[in-house]
Amino acid sequence: MIFKNNANLLFKKRMRVIFFNLNRLSYEGGAENYMSDTANEMYRRGHEVYYVGDYRLLLNIYVTLATLIGASSWSDTKRAHKVLKTQPTLRAANEKKIKPWHLTSACFFPFTQKRRQTKELLQSADMVFVKNEVFEMWTINWLTRRVRKSLILFSSLIYPNAKTFRAKLHNVFYTSWIYRVLLEGYRYLIVSNDLDKKFLIKKMHRPQSQIKKIPYGLKEGDFQKIGEPRNSSQFKILFAGRFEEQKGIDYLEKIISTLIDNDDFANISFTIAGDGSGKVPIERLASKSDQVDYVGLVPKEKMNKLYNKHDLVIITSRWETFCYTCLEAQSCGIPVVSFDVSGPNEMITDKKTGRLIKPGDIDAFIEAIKNMYKLKFQDPTAFRKMKAAAQTKMKSLFSLNKVADNLEKIANEKNNESTKY
Repeated sequence: MIFKNNANLLFKKRMRVIFFNLNRLSYEGGAENYMSDTANEMYRRGHEVYYVGDYRLLLNIYVTLATLIGASSWSDTKRAHKVLKTQPTLRAANEKKIKPWHLTSACFFPFTQKRRQTKELLQSADMVFVKNEVFEMWTINWLTRRVRKSLILFSSLIYPNAKTFRAKLHNVFYTSWIYRVLLEGYRYLIVSNDLDKKFLIKKMHRPQSQIKKIPYGLKEGDFQKIGEPRNSSQFKILFAGRFEEQKGIDYLEKIISTLIDNDDFANISFTIAGDGSGKVPIERLASKSDQVDYVGLVPKEKMNKLYNKHDLVIITSRWETFCYTCLEAQSCGIPVVSFDVSGPNEMITDKKTGRLIKPGDIDAFIEAIKNMYKLKFQDPTAFRKMKAAAQTKMKSLFSLNKVADNLEKIANEKNNESTKY
């Protein structure tokens, strides 16, 4: 099988774009959301789009290893293995738009037909968009070094205040000489926040011209019409995210427990959406209090409806690459209270579109929620202005069109410089 790229003569109109990720695109992760949305937009613009990855054997091994190091429970592992047997490679929204190319064990053995075909496909691309994880970086380096000049790297780098073994191990790798060596030869490095950009320049000694900041974006239809503040006698708060160390579930539990124990805020209610190994305290809170509703994992396509049922979204994360929840909530005109971490701190204008709180300061976070509560009931006009300001900022800065425009600009720069190998 020979892959030929016929786009070179009309490069600005059509190119071959490959998204490379060992995970399946149907996984509800931030990087997968980014790839899914961006791939659809590139397809809409007439480009040929492939998704290379979904290596199920490795994913099953990874899930098992996560359990062995204590990152997840055996019950979660059993459920994850079951999901891996049934979950499709692509999301429904990607069907007929993205061409899947599955990695198998044969790809890792020299002289196999599958390895040769995969190498040809990667080398035929105008752009290979790679998730910034150790397995992805090593795999694509093993499959073909020749294509590395066309690669674009994306995803999180350093986890601040890491506590678990898995997070600490991540930080050891991303500050090591090994990671620095793997970065060599990449034409561009894509980041979504200023913290990652500074890290690559100062710690990894990458030239500033190589680093491109391209934040997440939403398509026009994701921006919902803002209605009047809901439930005049109720104040509804939403948390949506994975239940793990990164998302600060221990912080969330303390915040909710404090507020539902306060009789002055009996009309505050919490909706918790998500899943993960840290769900036990959330389930316990929901079973004890009528003010807490745990709704499990909510599909991405149903999130806007969920946002619009609430007055406020809270983000208790210790770190973020960017944070889709923050972006999506504000696109619906829902103010956000978040710790002042990378990602949310580039989307929220403190006291104008939401609140930014010193990381780990639970008392200040609770006080911010109380102030938002008071704002809704004591000054509804100011609350409506905050909602509108949040959506306006998201529309002006974080559109999917801008993401695709920037990627096309990078591809054209690379083509004009004759850097395709």
